[in-house]
Amino acid sequence: MVKLVHLADENSQLTLKTRENDRDRDRDRDRETEASCHLLGAGQRDCSMSPLTSFHRIAHDTFSSFLLSLDGSFLLGSEDVVNTRISLWWEQARAIVVVPFFKFLVALCLIMSVMYFVEVMYMGIVVAYVKLFKRKPEKVYKWEAMENDAECGSKSFPMVLVQIPMYNEKEELVRRECERWSREGVNITFEIRDNRNGYKAGALREGMKHSYVKQCDYIAIFDADFQPEPDFLHRTVPFLIHNPKLALVQGRWEFVNADQCMMTRLQEMSLSYHFTVEQQVGSSTFAFFALNESGGWNDQTTVEDMDVAVRATLRGWKLLYIDDLKVKSELPCSFNALRSQQHRWTCGPANLFRKMAGQIIRSENVSLWKKLYMLYSFFFMRKVVAHILTFCFYCVILPATVLFPEVTVPKWAAFYLPALITLFIAIGKPRSVYLLAFWVLFENAMSMLRTKALVMGLFETGRVQEWVVTEKLGDGLKTKLIGQVPNEHQVRFRDRVHFLELFLGVYLLFCGCYDIIYGKNKLYLYVQQPSSLLVLDLWANNMFLLPPKVIDSEEAMATSLLLPIYPQSPRRSLARSYRWYPVRTGSKPVSLTVTRAQTSGGDGEESVVIVGAGIGGLATAVSLHRLGVRSVVLEQSESLRTGGTSLTLFKNGWRVLDAISVGPQLRTQFLEIEGMVVKNGDGKELRSFTFKDEDQSQEVRAVERRVLLETLASQLPPETIKFSSKLKTIQSNANGDTQLELEDGSELLAKIVIGCDGIRSKVATWMGFSEPRYVGHCAFRGLGFYPEGQPFQNKVNYIYGRGLRAGYVPVSSTKVYWFICFNSPSLGPKITDPAILKREAKELVSTWPKDLQDLIDLTPDETISRTPLVDRWLWPGVAPTASKGRVVLVGDAWHPMTPNLGQGACCALEDSVVLANKLAGAIKGGSESVEEAMESYGSERWSRAFPLTVRANLVGALLQWDNPLVCSVRDNVVIPKLVRLGPMLEHTNFECEPLFGSSET
Repeated sequence: MVKLVHLADENSQLTLKTRENDRDRDRDRDRETEASCHLLGAGQRDCSMSPLTSFHRIAHDTFSSFLLSLDGSFLLGSEDVVNTRISLWWEQARAIVVVPFFKFLVALCLIMSVMYFVEVMYMGIVVAYVKLFKRKPEKVYKWEAMENDAECGSKSFPMVLVQIPMYNEKEELVRRECERWSREGVNITFEIRDNRNGYKAGALREGMKHSYVKQCDYIAIFDADFQPEPDFLHRTVPFLIHNPKLALVQGRWEFVNADQCMMTRLQEMSLSYHFTVEQQVGSSTFAFFALNESGGWNDQTTVEDMDVAVRATLRGWKLLYIDDLKVKSELPCSFNALRSQQHRWTCGPANLFRKMAGQIIRSENVSLWKKLYMLYSFFFMRKVVAHILTFCFYCVILPATVLFPEVTVPKWAAFYLPALITLFIAIGKPRSVYLLAFWVLFENAMSMLRTKALVMGLFETGRVQEWVVTEKLGDGLKTKLIGQVPNEHQVRFRDRVHFLELFLGVYLLFCGCYDIIYGKNKLYLYVQQPSSLLVLDLWANNMFLLPPKVIDSEEAMATSLLLPIYPQSPRRSLARSYRWYPVRTGSKPVSLTVTRAQTSGGDGEESVVIVGAGIGGLATAVSLHRLGVRSVVLEQSESLRTGGTSLTLFKNGWRVLDAISVGPQLRTQFLEIEGMVVKNGDGKELRSFTFKDEDQSQEVRAVERRVLLETLASQLPPETIKFSSKLKTIQSNANGDTQLELEDGSELLAKIVIGCDGIRSKVATWMGFSEPRYVGHCAFRGLGFYPEGQPFQNKVNYIYGRGLRAGYVPVSSTKVYWFICFNSPSLGPKITDPAILKREAKELVSTWPKDLQDLIDLTPDETISRTPLVDRWLWPGVAPTASKGRVVLVGDAWHPMTPNLGQGACCALEDSVVLANKLAGAIKGGSESVEEAMESYGSERWSRAFPLTVRANLVGALLQWDNPLVCSVRDNVVIPKLVRLGPMLEHTNFECEPLFGSSET
């Protein structure tokens, strides 16, 4: 400050002529600088001057001009001159240094993006190969089950030492538990050491010094929170016994508290990908170790398991990961515990890379390819590049491009590659795919911590050897976890607030706002939009859903498969008993002949047998009948299961019913729905729609399931449906026919089997399909009855709350279908008492409009039910195909889906006509064989059913959110302003021609 005043005093003594000369010289420099800036901006700088020399010259002239301007006019407006000088200096520095350097960083990140994408695709190809060709460990390595020796007993088995390292568990509690097991005859020892040297590795190394270790052949190691299955040793030890070069065997982690909160769900997504993909390609942590040959436990890093695995590999040992061997464990449920764990999991491998890279290169026991895999794929790409790319590119450099218009990032690098990588990672845990947007934000938030830990590990600085035991609650049950969660208010403020992460958030917010105001390409918004658009789109999809399709608890049980009986003894003959079953279709009663298969059977053979007399089974039978193909429909119950309430049919369902000539018969009995009304829990109308305004061809009706089944059954010839036939086993013979055994002992043989036996299908289980997965929601359903006429308009009424939604829709002049969907962490007990069901349903909506309460009261006992919602995702290359030999699936047996789109029954009807057309052509001598026809059907219908299953799941998950902020945005922004009905009903478009054929064959 003194120096500036002194300069001003000296300048005040200059003559007027001198000051004018200075100003003229100053203006000349301004013009020269501006001209230079203009030339540089056009990319035409003077070739006689190097960039560095030019930069120094500009900085010198600008700074000199700045000092010369500090004359007596400084206080009278020279601030503009100062700002001009600084602005010119920054423009030159930006053009010569900052922008080129920034372009270099972008180019470097693009290279890393491509490298990482190739790595992810490589791992995907390996996993796909393993899945498609069923390269299970038992097929790759020799494995024989260990049998108990009658004379030696358990002594014939190898001795296994089980180590459970502990640190923060209560010592006295652990001691008492060990003593209890010891009294029961279990050989268990509780050891304590007097220091923490080497942390976990040090404890394990200390445990290896005891004399009893020499008596053991193998060592199994579990963390204190692990819960292995009883057969863990029986499944793993045989690999080590029969494969001498196999040193390490690892199981897959499964998490008991994954559903505790959003953070644990997001952790589950990351770790599921790690085990499903990365561990399938090459294991990193292991349950068994060839310790002595690998050099024992080493505490040079904080990842002792990865350390010993790498050293075992360098000595020529092989490693094995078993994907279907699951060991239950616990995820950290507090943010600080997660940060400590992620720091150790990132810093440790980076530090190990630093220390082991030289040994890997010099190793003579491994091939060049394995060295390349360990250095490049395992360490460099997964442990270094993945973290650098996530933080530096996506969180720092990409947002900063809005400040530098000269720097462009290709769309393929900004969106397409990361989107593909993200979707591929989501495959590891399909049930959480609707959380992808939150997972991306979560990973970005954790990327700063991981990058810091990576730098510490690579340069061996800071907290590189820090070991903080991950805090876990020790119980995976949600009801107990709630009370055990630590009180965050007891934690220090500086430990609860993470300023670096907050600063990163402010930086991203600034870049986004800057791009909105000044940006041209909107690149940053383009990158951020996919997640928000995904949420908005799925919200919008859910606004137009009609009432869910009924999933009857009885229908959920697998029905039987029945075909021509092959006798077990010569005296058996096929006896049929008949009874008359009245069916009402419209106003005209008809009769069906009911056939019961009994155990006194004889010989016979049917071409086509359909298992299950549900909607899909009967529709398939009617479709084949219309095309002239005879079939037999088998049902495990004693009559048509006409229980249940109602289901919604859109225009695609009605197209199928018209094609098989039952549509007109049903239309006269049910009201056409004109539109829908959406309300909140207070009864306030948020928005209404009219279906015909959006699509003139749209047709929506709620149909009683009982009437639909009876109408379909009435279209079949007598003796088509066989009741009281329950399947026990299935197997194929050498001729491609299917041999069936019924519960009553009868044996059956079929040429073609069509499995339509519902979500618990035995046919699907035989074909290798997994059980349908519970999605976390349950539903009450009922059919209210108004003897004097129901009072509602012909519209669907939706009511949305927090974690709760309900709806009701008129079915006929006297009946109204209703449902209530609510979140439930478990299936809960099966309740059949109608009084209890009504009471629980009313309690859920006790504060909602009275119309819904009255509707529940007017529901007959036999129509109310409570069912869990389930689905099955048919991932390509992972799930089995729709057919196996000459056995094929239809409807819920193949693709069970949640009722959130009202497409369960519609898809089953579509399946039936598509399959019938293809099979009829093959049976009657078409160009395709039966097997080819089934494969064609599966390929065509998969592309329709799989997206609808995923979409229905995501829509339901989003509507069941209970976050008050999300619900507020939904009720005040999304529904009133953003929702469009037309695009959301495009999935109901389906063309189907009437089915006609010759006489039955």
